Amino acid sequence: MRPYRRKTLAAGVPLNGKQKLLSFGAYPAVSLKDARAQRDEAKELLAKGIDPGEEKKERKAAQAAKEDVASGLTEALQPVRNTSLAALTDPKAVGALLRDIDACEGHFSVTYFLKILPYVFTRPSELRRAEWTEFDFDKELWRIPKERMKMRQEHSVPLARQVTALLRALQKFFGNGQYLFLSIRTQTIPISDAAPLAALRRLNYTQNQMCLHGFRATASTNLNELGFRADVIEAQLAHKEPDAVRLAYNRVEYLKERRNMMQAYADYLDELREKRA
Repeated sequence: MRPYRRKTLAAGVPLNGKQKLLSFGAYPAVSLKDARAQRDEAKELLAKGIDPGEEKKERKAAQAAKEDVASGLTEALQPVRNTSLAALTDPKAVGALLRDIDACEGHFSVTYFLKILPYVFTRPSELRRAEWTEFDFDKELWRIPKERMKMRQEHSVPLARQVTALLRALQKFFGNGQYLFLSIRTQTIPISDAAPLAALRRLNYTQNQMCLHGFRATASTNLNELGFRADVIEAQLAHKEPDAVRLAYNRVEYLKERRNMMQAYADYLDELREKRA
């Protein structure tokens, strides 16, 4: 009697002119009906320009986080001590990172989050939970409500031309929803931090090299090197001010200066992206 062998169910799907093989599991653990359903779902993702394989990886990463009972507590709890978070600050390394992000494949929410974060350098949670109603495209301004800010003060982020262009492109896909970066599996909640972090790791940036929060240190270091005033940089980073009077003053007084700084920094990042030597 011939020994029984499990058969792997797979299908070839075209992506960017190339044929990719997707595995749906082993038969009979996965039925032919289920495999066909997964194949049809993969075709739907391809029609939207999404790599089914990358989407599957991001979904697993997100699922592993939303199952972690401690997931989400990091934003609610104050850290016990200050630690230095991994960040790339060397201009050449930053340029290489930006090029890698541009080449990153995956769900629109994840790829656009990673493309926008370096330009606005807010805290990751402030960006991933952003809502369309917070953006004033006529004034080129993003107002983050105080409830989402660490210091519980409303924060304004001037939008550089590059950011506005990315937001307009993203709006074509998710403009009808509440959030900019919708969850991979549902249209009612934003993505978790697990998905973009997993994408960063797939780009071969380790936890000792770069983290999502590290884009703030990247911006701070390079903006100081470029000669922008420390007070203006700190105001844009929304760090704690000594008193409420100075906080209110800086938020209004520095807005024009911060707007110029944000556009200059966006142009600087584009220059770093183009330099390969």
